Amino acid sequence: MKKIYLLGFASMIALGVNAQTTLTVKNPLKQKNAAQVGVAKTRNASNAVARNIGGPMSAQAMTGILNCQTQYVPGTTMDLVFELELTNTDAEYGDKLDITFPANFTINSTLNTPDLGPDDGEASSDGPEAFVGITGQTITWGNDDNYYGGIVPSYDPNGPGTYVITINVTIGAMVTGMQTATFAVSGDGFGANPADLTGGVCAMFEQGMTIIDGAVSDGGPQTASTCGNTLVPIGIRIKNYGNDSIMNFPVSYQIDALTAVNEVVTDTILPGDSLDFIFSVPADFTAEADYVVKMWTSVSGELVPANDTIAVDFQNSVPVNLSTTPYVNTFEGTGNEYFALYIGANAGSTVNWALVTNSAPNSHGGVRHLNLQAAAAIGDAWVMFKCMNVTMGEQYDLTYWTKTSAGANGGTSVNINLTGQTAADMNAGVEIKPFTANTANNVYQQISVPLVAPASGTIYVGIRGAGTAAGAGTSVRLDDINITMSPVGIKDNAATAVVGVFPNPNAGVFTVSAVENNSSVEVYSVLGENVFSSKLVKGYNTVDLSTVAAGTYVVKVKSANATTTKRIVINK
Repeated sequence: MKKIYLLGFASMIALGVNAQTTLTVKNPLKQKNAAQVGVAKTRNASNAVARNIGGPMSAQAMTGILNCQTQYVPGTTMDLVFELELTNTDAEYGDKLDITFPANFTINSTLNTPDLGPDDGEASSDGPEAFVGITGQTITWGNDDNYYGGIVPSYDPNGPGTYVITINVTIGAMVTGMQTATFAVSGDGFGANPADLTGGVCAMFEQGMTIIDGAVSDGGPQTASTCGNTLVPIGIRIKNYGNDSIMNFPVSYQIDALTAVNEVVTDTILPGDSLDFIFSVPADFTAEADYVVKMWTSVSGELVPANDTIAVDFQNSVPVNLSTTPYVNTFEGTGNEYFALYIGANAGSTVNWALVTNSAPNSHGGVRHLNLQAAAAIGDAWVMFKCMNVTMGEQYDLTYWTKTSAGANGGTSVNINLTGQTAADMNAGVEIKPFTANTANNVYQQISVPLVAPASGTIYVGIRGAGTAAGAGTSVRLDDINITMSPVGIKDNAATAVVGVFPNPNAGVFTVSAVENNSSVEVYSVLGENVFSSKLVKGYNTVDLSTVAAGTYVVKVKSANATTTKRIVINK
């Protein structure tokens, strides 16, 4: 199943503060740009950045609104049209929906909704959640199996997020006024802190009543970045679910337990329309923390207060300046592990990185490590660490310890990316260590990877663990990640430094990294024959010798003031 992780809203809304003119929203607050989000849905219970929030208004639980769009007529049999919108922004998807009607409402059938959710045709998912049936006052969809729920939140462009459900009911002759149905959406257990939406309230109004219902259907920080934020605008979307216009009403947001920001929407929102409102006072996310942003409306005469509030979580990380400060992640309760993100890269995997405590110290010290394990599947997931600031051309040394358990299969690769910290970003990034399987089971190996800054600014580093044999299970452990300034990466020595030639051995395709533009590379056989020559740019350069014979070759990298020679082995 194609799943999307959204770590924040992607861009500023092109609406002036307190100057909205278009009420029917055509462009969502959060831009669903696949280049900025991670692909795949994984169990994420070990996510170190997420708070254990829970509850129907939690950013990390199932959240949503059920709205009845039809006014009922007492003493009749009629169709009631409902709209369900799931608004949570984590990876929790619904695998069951219950709607429970009050007494004197008899449920007859569902006319247009044999199932809920998109059918992506992939075996790794449940697909849509099928209609189950009617039991007393409750109508149900889904199997609540906690495996790849088919009811997709609105933040995922691969799923509708909003569902129109028609239910035929018979209404008692004595029913009058506002009636309340309840609803519950069971999460499938894959969100950062999985939790069900329980106790949801849906108001149903008698025909002829005036309905005032200004609901908050979306909102949050207007940035996709989780790194180096300071003052960030907060946006909120208000939808008029009533049949009367609303205007001149307060809207508010609050960061954690800080003082709420209160402003006023002066525009008129017609029935059925939505309005995107950007607060004039931005939120201060300068401190490195995991925040909860709560947003709500206060419309005079509001009849459905249950849909007036939403909450989203937002993480901000302050970059490590690698030129002056090493990045150290020991997983022992110190260092920067709190801002590590464990994000799956394989949609077919039901496992993810977990923080594990040993009964005794491991071979290189410490009792905790990350573990990616699947008993009979190829696990595949990235580990991303907090953002880092680098200087173009400088070299840094990345080291980590890794092993696989006895009888299991697995290895690692390393990528960097300049735009974001998700699985999709990593997959599209620069591979600085191609995937290689661990050479010895149940024995820790220290891996060293040279890293040259391809540009000055912020970079993101990801280590991917994956299995190597289908059906044989996966076990990959990671520990003691270190990124430090390399002596040869200091600018004073840039003219004579060659970052590296890797991997070595290789199958004929390898990377040469250099710290100087206008340098060049030449490759010679052991007999002195020149088999490859090319100019190099500062950073990473791919050399393709897939057409040459296996054997040992000499790689010469020439800069303005020096020539560095490396010996490589090509295996085929």
